[in-house]
Amino acid sequence: MTTKAPAPSRPYDDLERLLNIEADERTKEPERTKERKARTGGAQYRVAAVLVWLGACFTTYLALVAPQPSSPWYILAGFGVTLQATVTIIELPMWRRKGFNWLSLLVLAIDVLINAGGVFPAIARIGDTPTARMLQSGGVPSDMGALPAIALALVLGVIIAAAPEVLWQLD
Repeated sequence: MTTKAPAPSRPYDDLERLLNIEADERTKEPERTKERKARTGGAQYRVAAVLVWLGACFTTYLALVAPQPSSPWYILAGFGVTLQATVTIIELPMWRRKGFNWLSLLVLAIDVLINAGGVFPAIARIGDTPTARMLQSGGVPSDMGALPAIALALVLGVIIAAAPEVLWQLD
């Protein structure tokens, strides 16, 4: 009388036994990854987060300077950094999943609009860039209408608002 081997509980149990792979080894990080994390501690993501946040400060400055170009640049730049820092602090509970609140969501919407307003003038003139001229010479239309420019500016506004906190949390 022959006995059948018990059916594996998971499809890869037999293969793991054959290869002698322990369950916890499947989820282990490679040594190189551990060494890199110990060496950098996620510093490259933090540097990127700071750079994107400074970019958000710049888009805030651009949105502030457009309606009042005669104001001193350093006052508008200081106000832009202060406004961006305040907006970032108010948005933190939402990004860190410490509870949804309407104030954070409202401030995020305002942040997106300010960032979009800062990048919109450049997006609206995207047809004047060397890349667009290159595409035009190949027969690709490079002019962007108002609605696509607004949509692209809003998408970039969301990315600029979200990226610093998302990058900061990576390690």
